[in-house]
Amino acid sequence: MDDEPVTKALRDIREEAKVGVREMARRLGMSSPSSYAHYEDPNRFKDPYLPMAWAQRFADALEPNGIDRARVIALAGVVNADPSETLDSRVARLSRRRHDMVLSLLADLEAAEAADQERQGKADDVQEKEP
Repeated sequence: MDDEPVTKALRDIREEAKVGVREMARRLGMSSPSSYAHYEDPNRFKDPYLPMAWAQRFADALEPNGIDRARVIALAGVVNADPSETLDSRVARLSRRRHDMVLSLLADLEAAEAADQERQGKADDVQEKEP
């Protein structure tokens, strides 16, 4: 993608797939083509990357037309993700703000896991006490 705006890159990929804006919106379940066109308009969409959830949906919509999913996912800033790479090394490359967001999310997930285990432990205790 280099220095090309994500809006132009997305439009170029969609056009390469020979999918119109109206058809793209339909494939995404959007009620209006302008809802999709937002992501191709540099005056409206100013982020350097697509949100991952949308990149995945766009990839789903374009894959039937022969577009490689990795090209679309790259528009979310994920390029050449190596599945064998450790989470720590991937998190270390993030901006400070995103690094803190990941740590906060991880803390929330760990708390939820601990609560689930505690509930499961209590359910197991109740089952053991039943005759």
